[in-house]
Amino acid sequence: MTVPKETEKCLSIGIPAFNEADKIKNTLLSIYKIAKETLDRFEILVVDDGSTDQTYAYALEAAHQLGAEIYVIRKEINQGVGSAFHLFLERAQFPYICLIPGDNAYTSDGIRGLFSAVGTTPLVISFRGAMKQRTKLRFVLSKIATAYVSLLVGKKICDAHSLFVFPVDETRKLNIKNTDYGYHMETLSRLLLRHDHFYEVPVELTPAPDASSGVMRPRILWRLGLTMLKLIALRLVNKL
Repeated sequence: MTVPKETEKCLSIGIPAFNEADKIKNTLLSIYKIAKETLDRFEILVVDDGSTDQTYAYALEAAHQLGAEIYVIRKEINQGVGSAFHLFLERAQFPYICLIPGDNAYTSDGIRGLFSAVGTTPLVISFRGAMKQRTKLRFVLSKIATAYVSLLVGKKICDAHSLFVFPVDETRKLNIKNTDYGYHMETLSRLLLRHDHFYEVPVELTPAPDASSGVMRPRILWRLGLTMLKLIALRLVNKL
């Protein structure tokens, strides 16, 4: 891992993308510009998660246009965002990591606020102010997830289903094996139990943020439910 100076804002940014050919270039352009403005040093790792369109080619094209801070990896088989997160965590060179979806679902101002908070505290949690862009089902599930995590860890948070900045070394030591969609819920819950202080920043969604999302597939929802049950069991025996 690259060790920065104490005053530097340094961040490893992971961007998972599955069939996002129409959005990945704009996502990369936006994130790269904001990172240049707000961070001292950064890296962007894009994982094309088995896309069947031109996501990989367009991501490579954007990387060549923008700079050496961007790396693009292609997976032949779609393994999901949880698997991509573990790859980001394994390869991260800086003390903090943030995962941002490749579907351009968050506005530039929100991401700018998140990046600006890097280093202020080990754990940064964003919360979505206006949720009217979400489908009704996504809105309800987000509220349930947030209430669940708050109850599980005994700390009130505004949003458990948004963007986060995690400390790399500490997250690695948690040795979380969850590669399903619920990876973020498990990681966030475990870190909240270990930190009394965290910083929350507002973010906003772009119009129609759920247009290309596959989160509502029954298999993903089923496995997310299993993750929630597992975390409750671990919490009850003080092993979370």
